[in-house]
Amino acid sequence: MVELGFTGYFDVIVDFRSDSEKAENKVKVLLPGFSKWSASLDYSHAGTFLFQGCKTLCRKLRSDMGTVEPALDFGITGGIDIEKGRNDVSPDELNVANLIKLQPYKWGEPILVHVGARKIDVAATYKHLHIAKRTFYLSLPDDSSIEPFAKTAPFNAVSEICKATQAGTINLCTAYGVHTWTDPVQVLSNLSLGILCAQQESAPGGMALISAATLEARLQRPAVLVALGNLDDEKLKEKNRLKASPTMNLLQKYLVESAPYSNSVIVRAHENFKSFLGTRKVAERVKVLRRESWEGNPQEITTAINSLGAKQLLIVEMGELPIPLFNYLYRAANLPVVFEGQNTAELVLNMGKPYFQLKHPDAFPPLDIGADFNGTMRQYGMLCSAEGLMSDHWFDWKSEGVKRPPEKLGQFIRDCFGGTSNPTSQYFQDLRDTFHKEEIGKLEIVLRLFEAERKYGEDWQQKVAPMEKQRILRQFA
Repeated sequence: MVELGFTGYFDVIVDFRSDSEKAENKVKVLLPGFSKWSASLDYSHAGTFLFQGCKTLCRKLRSDMGTVEPALDFGITGGIDIEKGRNDVSPDELNVANLIKLQPYKWGEPILVHVGARKIDVAATYKHLHIAKRTFYLSLPDDSSIEPFAKTAPFNAVSEICKATQAGTINLCTAYGVHTWTDPVQVLSNLSLGILCAQQESAPGGMALISAATLEARLQRPAVLVALGNLDDEKLKEKNRLKASPTMNLLQKYLVESAPYSNSVIVRAHENFKSFLGTRKVAERVKVLRRESWEGNPQEITTAINSLGAKQLLIVEMGELPIPLFNYLYRAANLPVVFEGQNTAELVLNMGKPYFQLKHPDAFPPLDIGADFNGTMRQYGMLCSAEGLMSDHWFDWKSEGVKRPPEKLGQFIRDCFGGTSNPTSQYFQDLRDTFHKEEIGKLEIVLRLFEAERKYGEDWQQKVAPMEKQRILRQFA
């Protein structure tokens, strides 16, 4: 709202359902300056935001507005997870007469429009528009978007990493979502070793715009892997084998000391893994920087980056960030980025960044929005999820004479670094051309359909003149 130029006094009501303290702490991360519920936050150039927490949003809205009838004409959601088994919110709960419920790219829930008492599943009703496969149009982050966070502890760390990337001093991989997986050490080690393999191997061929020698020199730059999110979440510790040991400590022990952290290590697999680490000189090439090491002194980040040599990797535990800083790190990245969910997919598709997604094999969409998924990128989609980042180490290292997961990932990273003359790199740039268009973004399309449903009523396509129908729908076809 601040970026859009709104000014005034705003009530921000946060529905925390059951855990008030957890929700309050989350808002503190997202909005530095926020202190507690019922406290106001002033932006000198915009206005005042008053944050209120509540268990039942409907009851809160009704009591604030002093009415049992819909107090507002219109409401909108951009995708919502309320609680397990329920990803829905009703107009009654929001105290509105009309409601649009959007979902991110290829989300499993329906995209609904409530016009009074009528409920329309627009993705099902307008199948030819492929609304579920479209993204929200997102403006890309720049320096101005992170300025309000200049006084926060992570700001200098993020800024230093991004400046070094933009200056060509380092290559950057931004990773979020590994903390949602049962074994973040497994994911981070596969990713780290994939980057190290990409640094060591020869550059991909067929470069018309960049010479192979120049490209190889760029690949051999020091790299920084930024791990976002709470890597030591209590729920994660309960369900996996990491127990009480911090993730970054285990990662250091695993990569640098080649010590197994699993209780069920297969001897032959571990010997093969140790041999791989030795051949690639991983212990000499990897450095791990925990958040507690730099948080009080962000200069530690700069010092660590400056100490890196060619073909080395610094893994930085960044933790949780305000969204603008989070987005800024993704935009600065020049190595394939990592994410888990569909909200970050929206951001990455708008940017046209190569990526790994910690999810299903169909990780990459077709360039034709209405097409079925097929071809080479399906194979890469398999690699970049189940067969690559999330592969089980000891199963993949047991056999002899096979290509290891990091080597496969390294090939993908090199292909993505190839510039516009490389088909893999070009594919992701084409994704931006496909999805980063405001006029065909999900919000724009559904707002126009809502307008038509409200103006003309049920079965409006059969009622209005052909020219009027064409005017409404033609830009989305």
